[in-house]
Amino acid sequence: MHKFAWVPFGAGPRMCMGANFAMLSTTLAFATLMSKHRFTAVKDRGAVFPIEYDITMHFPGNVEMEISRR
Repeated sequence: MHKFAWVPFGAGPRMCMGANFAMLSTTLAFATLMSKHRFTAVKDRGAVFPIEYDITMHFPGNVEMEISRR
């Protein structure tokens, strides 16, 4: 992906100083959750969840999931 294709932390000389730490800690937290739990969508919403963009990316409404241990 191009460096400026997705800029949640800004870009250029005024880029957020904590951007690398935020991405690393989020990735580690997600990987830890995914390795120990199984997530299943409760409602059949199709193969793709609808996404909206404002300042950040978000899902309209709720994405209901069932969580179970692996």
